Amino acid sequence: MKSASAEFVGDLALPSSQTQLLISTLEGDYNLAAFLDGHDYLESGLISLACHVAQAILGSESVDTEPVDQTEVMLNWYVVA
Repeated sequence: MKSASAEFVGDLALPSSQTQLLISTLEGDYNLAAFLDGHDYLESGLISLACHVAQAILGSESVDTEPVDQTEVMLNWYVVA
């Protein structure tokens, strides 16, 4: 039986050379495991993982991962109630 990570990566239709590396990355990420299990996790760790996955899918030249000013993050990503 395939793991959830293997099924996810398989659905991405990546070249086989990238598939196993990405599966290993997802399965070895403690923040992802904690998030999926409902435990405490670091948001920054999930964001970093999401960027890594995006780079694997789209190519590193298409995904900008340079650090962003925290004020910019707050203005664009958080909803103030």
